[in-house]
Amino acid sequence: RIHIMYKYDKDSVEYYLLKHWYYLLMMRKGDIEDNLPKFNKKIGYMINKPQILSLILDIDPLLKKAYLWKENYLDFNEDYTFDTASIRYDELYNELKQMRINEFKDVISFLENWKTEILNSFIYIDERRISNGPIESINGRIKVLMKTSLKYKNFERLRNRIMFCINKNSLPLMTNEKNSHKVEGKKRGKYKKNK
Repeated sequence: RIHIMYKYDKDSVEYYLLKHWYYLLMMRKGDIEDNLPKFNKKIGYMINKPQILSLILDIDPLLKKAYLWKENYLDFNEDYTFDTASIRYDELYNELKQMRINEFKDVISFLENWKTEILNSFIYIDERRISNGPIESINGRIKVLMKTSLKYKNFERLRNRIMFCINKNSLPLMTNEKNSHKVEGKKRGKYKKNK
């Protein structure tokens, strides 16, 4: 999008559409609301969001191909099963390679290197697809807790705090033994305020 945008003059309609309405390219086609047309000063007539998307895709055929590929990949990710995903995955990978879009080099290498893992994500267990998202969320919460706590000296307290933050119903300790880390020292006397 940016590469195409800079081909046009900053006062042009194409530049305006690619600069200010780019988020429509990131949305799913079905999620873009079919709102009532509003007058757009730059374009010069009444227009709604699906029509703006259509104008954006008509700017460059390469942009349209990239957008359609993105939509096809998201459809594949939602609709296919482990048994049928492999063939469609190869088709999408070959389509992307044939487009020869420089900005998609990282996506091509990603799809090439992680094919097995991506296809394994289509396996369902208890009516849910396999994902490391939940464990990544827990790891993130632990990292934030460690960062904001300014270091716990007592591991059991740290563990209890983590368990409580992750699951409010968790027990405070796994064992009945409580290890005290109290340091023996001289008792403090009465507090005397200097006047």
